[in-house]
Amino acid sequence: MRELTYIEWKDCAKCRQVKPHVQKWCEKNKVNFVSMEYADSWLEISSIPTAILNDWDDTEILDMEGIVELLQS
Repeated sequence: MRELTYIEWKDCAKCRQVKPHVQKWCEKNKVNFVSMEYADSWLEISSIPTAILNDWDDTEILDMEGIVELLQS
């Protein structure tokens, strides 16, 4: 099953602004949407918002630029 995990921070205005667009993209593309709050222990996350797209056997970590590219595709 395809799933997108959206990692955000509660005080991030950019995260709140982008989230509805990501949710809409997920609905349109039949991708399960999961939202999580950022934790300092996540070493592979370098910026927020971040999206982790699990597509069958492939996992892709998207920063803000990658999220915008995904939404435009």
